[in-house]
Amino acid sequence: MAFEKLLKPTMRGVQPIPEQEEEKPNFIADTLMGVPRGIEGAVQSVYDLADFATGDILPDYDTRFLGRSKTFGGTMTEGITQFLTGFIPVAGQVSKIGKLSKLNKAGKRVLNLKGAATAGAVADFTMFQRRRKD
Repeated sequence: MAFEKLLKPTMRGVQPIPEQEEEKPNFIADTLMGVPRGIEGAVQSVYDLADFATGDILPDYDTRFLGRSKTFGGTMTEGITQFLTGFIPVAGQVSKIGKLSKLNKAGKRVLNLKGAATAGAVADFTMFQRRRKD
């Protein structure tokens, strides 16, 4: 008690800082929002690639309007959607090329494997940004 009286004058202007509790994200809502966030991430990556290709003349697109996922499920859904946004169209075009070619079964298998690898490479290159250290 005497000790508190000694400290009271020195602590006059000091008030305890209230701890702000972080709101826990809803797992299901965050996972469902991963789909539109993934599409937005793909659009942003293609825009940044176009910006790089034109010599950085386009305005920067740094703001994610739908935000970023905060849970494992949301992040996973966002990444898969972002990848598939680029993979599906490229794989479709490669498939059309494979149907046009007159190859036997073994040749078509090789072309399908190479086509899937090509589609994956194109999707990785176009749909994901390089990681920046800000």
